[in-house]
Amino acid sequence: MRPGDGRVALKLNPECVPCLVRTKIADLLKAKPQATLQDVKRVMSVIYQNIHELPPPVIATYAFREVKRVTGINDPYFDLKSSSIEMAIRLRSKALEHLSLLDADEALTYAVKIALIGNSLDVGVAGYQIPSIEALLSQLEGTFVLDDVAYLRDFSRKSRLALYLLDNAGEAVLDCVLAQVLKNMGLKVIAVVKSGSFQDDITVDYVEKAGLQSFFDEVIDNGSDSACVLIEVLNDRLRELVSEADFIVSKGMANYEYISEPEVLSRLDKPIFFLLRAKCPPVAKSLGVSEQSYVIKLFKSQHKAS
Repeated sequence: MRPGDGRVALKLNPECVPCLVRTKIADLLKAKPQATLQDVKRVMSVIYQNIHELPPPVIATYAFREVKRVTGINDPYFDLKSSSIEMAIRLRSKALEHLSLLDADEALTYAVKIALIGNSLDVGVAGYQIPSIEALLSQLEGTFVLDDVAYLRDFSRKSRLALYLLDNAGEAVLDCVLAQVLKNMGLKVIAVVKSGSFQDDITVDYVEKAGLQSFFDEVIDNGSDSACVLIEVLNDRLRELVSEADFIVSKGMANYEYISEPEVLSRLDKPIFFLLRAKCPPVAKSLGVSEQSYVIKLFKSQHKAS
């Protein structure tokens, strides 16, 4: 079976709708605790008007933009992002200490696990609770579907440039561990962050606080505040890097939900390693794993798969 074959196509699922409603209303109340029913109706209207074939992250983007318009708050999760980064920095220090004790093959597998457990630092799934640092460390003994680490190892040994699409703010701190391992293997690693705020995702405003510049060769913004990297609105620098990169590392469910669609994969025309925790049934089903599994999965556009 080729990388990426055998999955269930991930479109908007009926299960996605209550999740979108609950998370966006939670976003509204986070930014404006005294929100009115009229405020709720405005956000709900955006979701309702877009319930068709759009991928869930695109609808979530439109709804979060409405939250920002309704409340006048541009970064509702500022406090959560800051505390998440601080907690993750402590965990990153522990991870780097352990990394120094491992050989090259062990280091890559361990760094992938650290990057994956970072995807637990996410407010974007209804009912999902962000774990403590102790709980995160315990997740290293959780369910990992790591078959494609071998592909990542092979690609890294024969490549020059990897493009790394970051997700949540605290998670991005832990992605530094994997970036360091990839650089040790001879790769140049460039991180991509959001230009504007979406929930608790990392943006250009938090790069220095998270210390990303110490681990990535370069950090660039994607020119958007969308939940995922939308191919239609890539800025010129990112388009150039997509063309130059040997492969892409893509973090989180939102990027997976959008980029894994065959049309987008074909347009990007690059091998893409998706790293995420399958936090909801539709995503878990599409990947063929149990819910809450940590997954690294290689996808290629069909006409280039081998």
